[in-house]
Amino acid sequence: MKKNPIVISTEPEQPSDYPLAIKVEPSVPFLAELAKLFRAHQQTGNALEICRLGLTYFPENLEIRLLLALAHLDSKQDLDAFSELEAVSKNLSPLAPYLEEIGKLAKITGKESLSEWAFLMAETLLRFPTDTEPQEEYQVESKVIPTLTEWVNQLKRERG
Repeated sequence: MKKNPIVISTEPEQPSDYPLAIKVEPSVPFLAELAKLFRAHQQTGNALEICRLGLTYFPENLEIRLLLALAHLDSKQDLDAFSELEAVSKNLSPLAPYLEEIGKLAKITGKESLSEWAFLMAETLLRFPTDTEPQEEYQVESKVIPTLTEWVNQLKRERG
């Protein structure tokens, strides 16, 4: 299915009046990198807008949804971030049994680090808070970000 191009402009007027406008075909890599760029330059509003736009084109994409959660955290919108993370969790939690099986097989074949990683991933996917109404004081960052950081660091150590 062909998607309508995205128009990026320097002016908030109609596209035909733009002094500089670029039409691009929407793609996940483009939208994700653009959202990352806006976040890196503390332009959270633009990052949020790009992520929302990305989800209209690619509603099931987890990368854009996670970037949206991060942009919500950047703008101190913890409840919105929690909602996005919950959506990601619902998509990923069915993978937990497969990760547990990978963990078992990796252990049998002597791949301890892969086994530990697979079990950790499976456990994490199954432990996402199931509250339908998260408390205002719930700190998404205090649990999610350190876990993701630890996974990344563990993979970096294993790759040497």
